[in-house]
Amino acid sequence: MLAIAALLLAGGCKEGKKGNNLLPNPLGKAGEVMVVLDVKGGDVDTLWNTLKSTLSEEFPYLPQPQPKFDIIKLPPQNFNSVRAYRNIIFINIDAKTYPESKILLRYDVWASPQLVMTLVGPTPLVLANYIKKEKDRFVGILEQAERDRQMKLDARYPDQRLELLVQQKFNISLTIPNGYKLNRKTDDFVWMSRETPFTSQGIFVYSYPYTSDSTFTAKYLIGKRDFFTKKYVPGPSNGSYMITGHFYEPQMTPLMFKGRYFAMLRGLWEVQNDFMGGPFVSLTSLDQKRNRVITVGGYVYAPKDEKRNMIRQLEAILFSLTDSSAAKK
Repeated sequence: MLAIAALLLAGGCKEGKKGNNLLPNPLGKAGEVMVVLDVKGGDVDTLWNTLKSTLSEEFPYLPQPQPKFDIIKLPPQNFNSVRAYRNIIFINIDAKTYPESKILLRYDVWASPQLVMTLVGPTPLVLANYIKKEKDRFVGILEQAERDRQMKLDARYPDQRLELLVQQKFNISLTIPNGYKLNRKTDDFVWMSRETPFTSQGIFVYSYPYTSDSTFTAKYLIGKRDFFTKKYVPGPSNGSYMITGHFYEPQMTPLMFKGRYFAMLRGLWEVQNDFMGGPFVSLTSLDQKRNRVITVGGYVYAPKDEKRNMIRQLEAILFSLTDSSAAKK
């Protein structure tokens, strides 16, 4: 029986409440996951390899490959000294207690914000197959934890001036952290960015009339994106401007968020007539009350830096989207 988690979770361990401010800040860097496991050999190796390959899948649409998560494997005897880690995964194999595989979740146990996940099942092979079957949900839980953590941080230090501008122009609320500056505003377009000597993280908000269901297709959304960036986002040289790259065709994914339909678009951008590029992500939804389409998008330019965490920071801003009528200011 493999019961790594049982020893660690029994006796004296109390489940924390999500958002417990009395707990310390979590250890570890953004995108890191600690897996508590030291048993080796046989089917346990298969389970570990399945877990590792699932977490290490490439993050989509980055110019240079990066895994979705960086994995740290830790033996249980070393756990207590680092139990405040941001994302923790335990493995518990016990056929009598867990005849079916499950994902058990706890939050803010030893730190805040913290995710503690326990993967349980009757055998290592059964649990490995469960991880494969539930891959999207499994990875999605970790991605949500990273996004929620960033959103909580953003909300501590908001730029209320930019938030008010977006609210007044588009009747939506976005949590925009300090450090962004306004680059351009028109009646239907706002561009903000956070600049360093070597990187840029940008946010677009734009709207246009809703005319047909064909709006929510990759081709249409790309066309609208290119219309606005060509018009309002110049490049560094004369006659240059941002466009959508097509070396890898962008991907549109439908999703439900806060009870509302969104089209998520991921891809790579480049600059026409110049040499710049990077990843982008956007969310587009229908504002039925005003019969218009709203897009919030973000892009990264960081030629010498890894970009996964920078994109996730932008996603946290995009997913803070709320109708201004429902926003709490």
